[in-house]
Amino acid sequence: MDMPEVRKCCGMFPPKHGTYLISLYGLASGGLGIATIILFGIAENAIMSHFSNNQLADEIKKTFLMFVGLSSLMLFVASGVIFVGVTTKSPGALSTGYLIIFIMCLILMLSAMAAPMACFFYESTCLIKRVSSITIFLFIVTLTGYLEVWLYFMTVVWNHEQELGG
Repeated sequence: MDMPEVRKCCGMFPPKHGTYLISLYGLASGGLGIATIILFGIAENAIMSHFSNNQLADEIKKTFLMFVGLSSLMLFVASGVIFVGVTTKSPGALSTGYLIIFIMCLILMLSAMAAPMACFFYESTCLIKRVSSITIFLFIVTLTGYLEVWLYFMTVVWNHEQELGG
């Protein structure tokens, strides 16, 4: 796989330090995402289930939490592997980490394309019709920014792996 050369991560850090910071940021983001899902589940069971019983909201919450949970878990694992690769100077761990991030980005892109496609095949599971267009627009813009950031970080990790001779 060939990627563009990155001399400085975010214009400030060399790829070695940038990769270390990326791994810490990914561990924090993935852990925060997983903790958010766990705390949301606890709060929903304790408080929300007594006040509302909306089937549409439950379907949308389950779908959204599935995407957040999967990406948080993959991000946490990838960042942990990258952290191990940076600290041990292991090109194999770094390549495994950026491949997990790449797979995470592919899954998120495919799921973003599959959500509207589900309306053609299973009309009963179509969530796109039930959500406002402003919410869909904000979700797509947020997802695009998220994917761009992690694809850039993947490129920085790849450059550091190339510096190590991987």
